[in-house]
Amino acid sequence: MKIKFTNPELLNLSKSSETFDSLFLKDIKEKLAVDNERLEINIDYYNDTNLIEYIKIISLQTIEEYNYITHKIVDLLSKVRESVITSKIERKFYSKNDELLCVVNFLDFNRV
Repeated sequence: MKIKFTNPELLNLSKSSETFDSLFLKDIKEKLAVDNERLEINIDYYNDTNLIEYIKIISLQTIEEYNYITHKIVDLLSKVRESVITSKIERKFYSKNDELLCVVNFLDFNRV
């Protein structure tokens, strides 16, 4: 899973931010990493600053983990900035042999 913040300067979110640590990073590590030891969270920064541009989460095992992280992003954004989230959600379904079976897209509108 790759989360991109398209305007990091506007969001002004850093890894050292207490909001980011307490609402997102710490919670995900406590809730998901217990059952998924391979879970990795990598952060890329915007133009040599401490502002977060990308969060890469590697080795998700279930759709529930994906949904939990998505929910935590909504919580985080609601605390950092009041916003209207219009999201295109894309779900891909694969066979046991990693063959793409289906792609489902839908829009979700939320005020946070």
